[in-house]
Amino acid sequence: MHRITLVILFNVQHPQGAQAGYGAVTARLPQAGKLIRTSKPPAAPSCRLPTDLGLLAWLMPLGGLAALLLRRLRQPNPWMLGPLMVCAGAGVLLDINIALPTGASDVGQWLIGSALGCHFDRAFFRKAPAFLLRVLLFTLLAMLVAAGAATLLSTLGDVDRISLMLGMMPGGITQLCLTAEALQLSVAIVTALQVLRLFLVMFLAEPLFVLWQRFSPGK
Repeated sequence: MHRITLVILFNVQHPQGAQAGYGAVTARLPQAGKLIRTSKPPAAPSCRLPTDLGLLAWLMPLGGLAALLLRRLRQPNPWMLGPLMVCAGAGVLLDINIALPTGASDVGQWLIGSALGCHFDRAFFRKAPAFLLRVLLFTLLAMLVAAGAATLLSTLGDVDRISLMLGMMPGGITQLCLTAEALQLSVAIVTALQVLRLFLVMFLAEPLFVLWQRFSPGK
């Protein structure tokens, strides 16, 4: 989880509307998770990983360079995907298991909250009530689909239903991983599903939309 939190420190810009619906989801998932938790005993909390400032000293600049490269190549959301790929690659190839310094995750959450607070103003909420209503309805629909899919997959395999459900929910990776840790769920499953969803949306949404526009009968 801490590796993913390092990635989100770079992500201080969000598209309008995308996080408008997500905030409500992540704010209420811990309470909802406690209400729908089954009788299965929670997993034992893991020990805190050590902090290696030397590794972080070269991981963070490499993440920034990867973000600049993706930005130059006009890839979507470069300041999130660049550091994400660097940290994931380093973790797999070099078997890195480290944590951020104490309080770094809190600073990252503060930066995200500050960016969102500065991005949306009262004028936006006054001028876009219909848009916000569509965002809310789509978010609720996505939550229902995620709950149904998680229930189906949990019956087909020996995987925790709540972890699957949280991993498929719309929202920020950092917030959902912190929620999984607070509920003592499988942070690895939640992180893997959220990263997979992120890449699918980032790289498939635009081509599918262009394809739909090309073959739309209304054109």
